[in-house]
Amino acid sequence: MVKGSGQIIYGPQTIGGMINFVTTPVPLNGTPAAVRAELGTNGFSNLYGRVGTGNEHGGLLFSLTEKQGDGIRDNHQLGITEYALKGQLNFNDRHSITARYAQFEEDSHISETGLSEDEFFENPFQAPTGKIDRFVQQRDTVHMIHNFNIDEQATLSSQFYHVDNERASFRQINGPSEAIEYCPTVAGQPDLPGARRALPATEENAQICGGRWRPRYYNYWGVEPRLSFNHQWLGTNSEAIIGARYHKEDIQRHQFRGYDARFQQLEFAKTYTDIDQNEGRAGWHQEHIQIDVTARTFYIKNAFNNGDWTITPGLRLEDITWSTDYLRTEGNAPTNPEKRFTQSYQKLLPGLGATYQLNSETTLFGGIHQGFSPARPNRDIEDDEPDASYLATRPEQSINYEIGFRSATLPATELDATFFYTDFDEIVIHSTKGRYINAGRSRQSGIEFSGQINFSELYNTPYNIYLQGNYTNVFLAEFSSVKDVFDDSGENIVSTSSFEVGNRLPYAPTHMLSVAVGFESAQNQFDGRIGINYVSEQFVDAANTREPSDSGEEGVIPSCAVLNVTLNYRATEQLTLYFNGQNIADRTYLTSRVDGMVAGRTRQVSAGMNYNF
Repeated sequence: MVKGSGQIIYGPQTIGGMINFVTTPVPLNGTPAAVRAELGTNGFSNLYGRVGTGNEHGGLLFSLTEKQGDGIRDNHQLGITEYALKGQLNFNDRHSITARYAQFEEDSHISETGLSEDEFFENPFQAPTGKIDRFVQQRDTVHMIHNFNIDEQATLSSQFYHVDNERASFRQINGPSEAIEYCPTVAGQPDLPGARRALPATEENAQICGGRWRPRYYNYWGVEPRLSFNHQWLGTNSEAIIGARYHKEDIQRHQFRGYDARFQQLEFAKTYTDIDQNEGRAGWHQEHIQIDVTARTFYIKNAFNNGDWTITPGLRLEDITWSTDYLRTEGNAPTNPEKRFTQSYQKLLPGLGATYQLNSETTLFGGIHQGFSPARPNRDIEDDEPDASYLATRPEQSINYEIGFRSATLPATELDATFFYTDFDEIVIHSTKGRYINAGRSRQSGIEFSGQINFSELYNTPYNIYLQGNYTNVFLAEFSSVKDVFDDSGENIVSTSSFEVGNRLPYAPTHMLSVAVGFESAQNQFDGRIGINYVSEQFVDAANTREPSDSGEEGVIPSCAVLNVTLNYRATEQLTLYFNGQNIADRTYLTSRVDGMVAGRTRQVSAGMNYNF
C-alpha cells in the first residue's frame, strides 16, 4: 500500500492511500504451474490454478479462480469465477509489451437490507428474501503496457486500459422489518393497473413477489505515459518521474420496479425500459442517470538523494469534467432544462516527503500532501423534476500530515510508528435516504504502531517463537465545522440530521488492535499463529446516537474481539498444506447498521493445499 506524499503520482482519489495490486508475472524460463484447492465450513470452496510458459523472447500465463460459499447470512449463497490471460513479448533488450485480459463474474444471493432490533435478536443471520435477492456482475478488463528502456538512466512506460463493467442488484425489502412492497393481488401476476399489495417478508412470499433491479453500466478507458529517469540536479543524485493520463468514463445507472414475480429476472425487467409509473402497469422504469467523465492528469515527482537524506517533492494537477443527466426520476422523464448539469474542477495537489537514515537500522520519515476525491452521484432522487446543479456534490479535499520511524535497533525487534493528522474539507455525509451532501469539515488524527519480536534471535534457538502486533489509535475523528445545506423547501438538511461540531465521525473506532503469537520450526517446515483482532465501539451516524432505534439503523456498534488461527505445513518443496480458522470462538458481533443491523462472520474453518509444478 502506498501512503503519504508518495501517492502524488497516483489518483484521482489520494486521501487515504493507494493499494497496489500486483498480478503474477509471466514466466520467462520453462513451464511452471500451480494449483490451490481449499474446502471449508459453510459450503466454502476455493479453487485456483495457473499455468504458463516462456523464454527470453516472452511468455504466456493463464489463471483461473472459482469460489463458492453459503455466505454469512441464511440464503446468501455466493459464486465467483475469474479467468485471466497474460502475455509478454520482448522485442529486444530495450522494448517489451505486456498485455492482460481478465473476465470476472459473480452471481450471489445477497440481501442488501439489514435487520431490525427484534429481527437481529431473534436470529442475527436470517434473510427471508435471500434466495430471491441477487447481485450479479461481469467485468472485462484489458490492460497493456509498453516499456522502452531509453538508456541505463531512463525508462518510458506507457499503459492503456479499458474496463467494461456491468453489475446489477435485486432486492425485495426497502428497510428492516418492512414488508415486501411489490406483490401481486391476483393469480398469475397479470399486467393490470392497481394489481399491487404488500406481504410479510417470508421465504414463501418472496417466491411470488417482484422487487427492484438496479443495473449499472461502467465503461471506462485511459492512456498513461510515464517517464522515469536518474539525473544530477543541484549537486544531488536524483530520481524523477514525469507522467500524464487521459481518462474517459461512461456511466449508466438504472432502476426498474415491478410487482410481477417475473421481475425477479433482470432481462424481463429491462423490457419495461421507458415505461412510466403512471401508465398503471405491473412495472416501470424508475430511474435513469447518465454520467460522462473526462479527466486529464499531469504529475511530476523528484527524489533528491543527499547522503542520509532523501527529499521528495511532487505536484499533481487534476482536471476533471463530468456531466450528470437525470433522464428518469420517480418513474417519469423530467422535462426541466436543469436536469442536466456539468461540473469542472482543476486542482493542484502538491506533496513533500522526506526520509533520514539515522543509522543502518533506523529510518525517520515525514510528509505532507494534499488529497482529493471526486464527487459521487446521488441516487433514489425524489424530485419529479430534479435540479441537477442542486443535487451535485463537490469533490472532497484534505491536507494530510505524517511523521514516523522504522527501526530494528532493539535486539530481535522490528518496530514502525507513524503519527498522522488529516484536515478534511467538503466532507460528504448521508443526509437522507439516497441523498448525499457536502456538509463541512472534519479532523482526524492518530498514531499507528506495528512490530515483531523474534525470540529465536534472543535465545539463539533453531526454531522461532514470535510476537507480532498492529495498533491504531484514532484519538481525534470529529466534525470541525458545519455548512448549512437547504433543500428545495428551505429546510436545513444538516440541522435536520442533528449534525453538530465536535461529533465523532461515523464508523471511526478509536482503537484497532491485532496481536498474534506465532511459531516457526527449524528450516521453516511448519509455522502457525493464533491472533486476536479487536475493534472498539463505533457510532453509525453524524448525530452520535446511542439509543438503538427499532429499525436497527441507529445506535452504536459495540466493541468486538475475534480469534483467528493459521497453520502451514510444507510437506515437500512443491506441496504446502494449510489450515485457516476465523472467529474460532464463534462469537456473534455487529459490523454495520447501514440499512439495518448486519452480523459479522460466524466461525469459518477451512483447509487446503498449494502445489507448485
